[in-house]
Amino acid sequence: MTKRRHDETNVSTAPSEAKECARVPGANGIEERAQGVGKPSSKRTKKTNGQRRTVGQAQGVGPRFRSKKAEKLRGHGAFASVISKGTPIFIPPIRAYFLIDESRAGRTGVGFATTRQLRSAVERNRAKRLMREAYRLEKKMLDSQPQRKPTTMVLMYVGRTNRPINTAGLEDIRGPIRKVLKHICRQSKQSAT
Repeated sequence: MTKRRHDETNVSTAPSEAKECARVPGANGIEERAQGVGKPSSKRTKKTNGQRRTVGQAQGVGPRFRSKKAEKLRGHGAFASVISKGTPIFIPPIRAYFLIDESRAGRTGVGFATTRQLRSAVERNRAKRLMREAYRLEKKMLDSQPQRKPTTMVLMYVGRTNRPINTAGLEDIRGPIRKVLKHICRQSKQSAT
């Protein structure tokens, strides 16, 4: 009795259906791409709910509030300067330091930090990501105040709440950041007058 191999039993000998070829013979006999077939599009598109839309295009959302590169606070010296000279505000779980800074020429500078009380780097990165998003959504409050002086601020996640960061959502961070920004707006208006 001969043993048949399992993978040889279901092999089809019928030719597979030919797929539509994207290449056509050119004038010199070399195959080339057919016009418009297989070309990568210049705009990235994403299919949602059966409709195609350009990626990056907000669907049913108003204007985007992006953080500009000049708005970001960078470097250890810049953070240390704001923390040492700035005014502290504590609204759990956010500790903010802000400094009214005439040298920024009308721009607001913001930096995000966390304490090492959050042991895991994943938790620290999540806290910073949530703070950046909450600031991005709430910064229109700062931009709508024309008489406000330029401010540099550091928003630090301290994490002294009953809810750990891995279960916290955007709204848990957005509320305290809104309160911090209102406080900063009031302080900068008072110093402007």
